[in-house]
Amino acid sequence: MRREYEESTYNELWRTVPRSQLKRKPPTSEEKEAAAESATLGLPQENLLYFLEKHAPKLDDWKRELFAHRAHAWAVFLSAAPKRRS
Repeated sequence: MRREYEESTYNELWRTVPRSQLKRKPPTSEEKEAAAESATLGLPQENLLYFLEKHAPKLDDWKRELFAHRAHAWAVFLSAAPKRRS
């Protein structure tokens, strides 16, 4: 019953409408606040270890250095990893 209803109401034309043309709800104040905070912090960050090293407020120096070494090791690992073919 449910599948029949979905098939009867499905319209292939909706796939052709550009996503920018579809109605979007305006962002809430929480979403605006999160976006502002993200911009302030420089998010998104590809390297989470590097981000924590630079922005964690309560990180001791030795922990910050540990994050730096791990981030460097991870970068070396990623550069040495074989690339995937698409």
